Amino acid sequence: MQQNDIIRIDVPAKFRYLNMIGSSIRAILERIDEFSIAPETIYNLQLAVHEVCNNIIEHAYGHEQGQIQIVVTIEWEEQRFLIDLYDTGTAFDPTSVADPDLSKPQVKGYGLFLARQLLDDLRYETTNDETTNDETTNAQNHWRLVKRL
Repeated sequence: MQQNDIIRIDVPAKFRYLNMIGSSIRAILERIDEFSIAPETIYNLQLAVHEVCNNIIEHAYGHEQGQIQIVVTIEWEEQRFLIDLYDTGTAFDPTSVADPDLSKPQVKGYGLFLARQLLDDLRYETTNDETTNDETTNAQNHWRLVKRL
């Protein structure tokens, strides 16, 4: 049984780093010799990560300082990629966002819808390390993006 490979990247939660995140995802996937990964699959993963990271920067952090930790796990036996995104910004309820009405074009609001279409699975959870007087501190948001080959 082959061990899973895990790659970690920490980046500031700023829009100017989105292209670097996408380039890193592409570079990781292009260097895997064991699988023949179609360029469209690599692009789709880049785009899905870009959209979720964009939402983290815009909605979880707003104009506050923060970090995004990206953990890419290559599961050799399962033949899939897991991309975990962690942040400590404001928690989010993904059920509060309806899919966009494609018959009524809009400028924003396609990110999660698009990511769901590009991935085999997209999950979100938040954990609270400590709750005091109804205020949560040290909360961690976790997005899991799954793509099978």
